[in-house]
Amino acid sequence: MANESQMAHYEEAAKHFSKAIRKRPDFAMNYINRGEVYHKLGEYDYAIKDFTDAISRTCNPARAYLGCGLAYDGKGFTYNAIKNFTQAIQHDPDYAEAYFHRGNANFIFNKLDLAIKDLDKAIELDPAVAEAYVVRGNVYASKDEFDMAIKDYSKAIRLKPDNAEIYVARGKAYSSKGQEKKAIADYTKVLKLKPNYADAYDLRGGSYLRLSDDKSAIEDFQIVIELAPNDTKHYIKRATVYFRIEDYESVIVDCNSAIERNSEDADAILLRGMAYSKKGKPDLAIADLSEVIELEPNESCAYYQRGDAYRSIGEDEKALKDYMEALDIDFYESEF
Repeated sequence: MANESQMAHYEEAAKHFSKAIRKRPDFAMNYINRGEVYHKLGEYDYAIKDFTDAISRTCNPARAYLGCGLAYDGKGFTYNAIKNFTQAIQHDPDYAEAYFHRGNANFIFNKLDLAIKDLDKAIELDPAVAEAYVVRGNVYASKDEFDMAIKDYSKAIRLKPDNAEIYVARGKAYSSKGQEKKAIADYTKVLKLKPNYADAYDLRGGSYLRLSDDKSAIEDFQIVIELAPNDTKHYIKRATVYFRIEDYESVIVDCNSAIERNSEDADAILLRGMAYSKKGKPDLAIADLSEVIELEPNESCAYYQRGDAYRSIGEDEKALKDYMEALDIDFYESEF
């Protein structure tokens, strides 16, 4: 995202190229240059017009088609973007950047095999572009081919060893393979590069949680909460750890913090209800679990937990009704 100074610079550049166009209205390069500036300003319709004017004024329109595709991509018109990237490639079959952007667009379109084919070609033509390995790694991760994804992320890291986002992507791939220690190493590297990166603490906390390193998980979730105090999911994650170590009072405190920020957070209300049940407070548990059922009528866990709470106070008929409802929900979800 351009800052205020950069935006002012781009606006001056646009004025400069507008003057150049008035002097030489048939010179395609001026339209391409202004179109690229408009793209940086987020003025995608103006950019498309300039690139279209350039295409009609040059015998080598590959760069103009690329710019037009990028502008359509900026507008979210992925199909139009792909058409223009394809035109760029037809006019210049060795245009690595066009293959890269078409591959990325095909990835967005969920055409994963086409995306890999384009990214393979982009890397063949220019093997020093880290972003191509990252996007191809993302495609492989989407296909659950995590070894291939890790291989690509590792290549990207060699090219850009200080790019925190690539370590995040590789960490997620390692975690998907169950290699949590390697994931933690990547998230730790991220935090050396960006010490206040809340998502990295969150991801590392999740890896610690899956390794049953509850102390480290709680520490990371605590930092996330300090960095993003209004995000309820972090309180719930820490509450989940507290629940596992049977610190039910801390579960309730964290769930209360989440509910204060979102009174309809069903996950927080459910977990608090379960903690109340463990603390021998069935009435409070039933109240919470009933609220969850009102918010999420197909949440079978709430029915099971409320059934347990009813049974603990001798309300066997109500307990049986809840158990049957939970079984029906689980059966329906397993079938459909």
